[in-house]
Amino acid sequence: MKKFLLRLLTGLMILTFLISNLFAQVTVTVDDAPSEVGLTFEMSFNSNVGVSLGQAGADQYWDFSNLDLPNTAFWEVIEAETSPFYPHFPETNLVYKVTRTTHDTVEYNYAKITNTDLTELGRGKIFGSDVTELIVPKRTTPKIFMPANFGDPVWSSVAELDTNYIGLTVTVVDSNYSTIDAWGTMKTSYGEFPCLRIRQDHFTDIYAAFGYLMTIERNINYFWIAKNYGIVATVTGMNGVTEPNYTQAKSVNVMTNFTTGICELRRSVVPEKFVLLQNYPNPFNPKTTFQYHLSNFSDVKLKVFNLAGQEVALLVNDNQQPGIYKIQWNAGNLPSGTYIYQIQMKGYVFSNKCLLVK
Repeated sequence: MKKFLLRLLTGLMILTFLISNLFAQVTVTVDDAPSEVGLTFEMSFNSNVGVSLGQAGADQYWDFSNLDLPNTAFWEVIEAETSPFYPHFPETNLVYKVTRTTHDTVEYNYAKITNTDLTELGRGKIFGSDVTELIVPKRTTPKIFMPANFGDPVWSSVAELDTNYIGLTVTVVDSNYSTIDAWGTMKTSYGEFPCLRIRQDHFTDIYAAFGYLMTIERNINYFWIAKNYGIVATVTGMNGVTEPNYTQAKSVNVMTNFTTGICELRRSVVPEKFVLLQNYPNPFNPKTTFQYHLSNFSDVKLKVFNLAGQEVALLVNDNQQPGIYKIQWNAGNLPSGTYIYQIQMKGYVFSNKCLLVK
């Protein structure tokens, strides 16, 4: 009888563990990809960063909140047809415009998203009015399949293009073998997110007319994807790394802000003074745009409060250079009423009212 009770208790413990893990893990669907036009998220990044990747498996915890990531990139979802390289990617339905504070090149990343997968189609870069890079693969396969769950089978993705290398016409094949090897919580300076972790074993091979030539890149990369936010962190391994738990990364990107609107940086225009303009449209339902001018480098905070003095949105919390900025705010989850938007910059505090009418 004791043996029977012991076996029963052991079985119940195992069943409880399996059920708790089944319902605790994260599932990411196509609806969780940040694809709404006007949506912007900030990624802080740096090269040659020490990292703690932890282990593969269930219910992990990753803390990237204190990494030294001094550089910022703004990723903005834009209308595909308005992007400069659209004719090269007519099947795209998701375009990210990337502006980095470290240089003046603007990058456009093109993708196609369906109910079952996301495929990267290529990218282009512009400096001023000059095209500095245009990558249009002749063959590409889905980067990720959805819905995505911990324990999904390993999948491969390939991008293939022709180019010149040391005077030869060659074919470059970029291959990735991916697996969702962990789920858990990612902590960044912006907050904590239930995430899936994708491990990607990456190879870049060159083939000439006479066959295989060489492997020019091999590394292990990681991506953390969260519900409602998409990618919240990436880690790129050093070229040649084969140890999955490496401690020094080639680069790290971490999401540090997320707004359902646009953050537009215009470096060519330097305003004469600090200004916060009236939002437009006003009244609005449910989106409106805030615009402000910076005449010097400044730590900037842009917040929205209700009439009770409660903070309902933090739209900007960053050190920004001189320029004209626009932030679109989506107040769809808030009730109708009057709200106060306030900006703090370089010792100044400006406030104004806006009216949400549903």
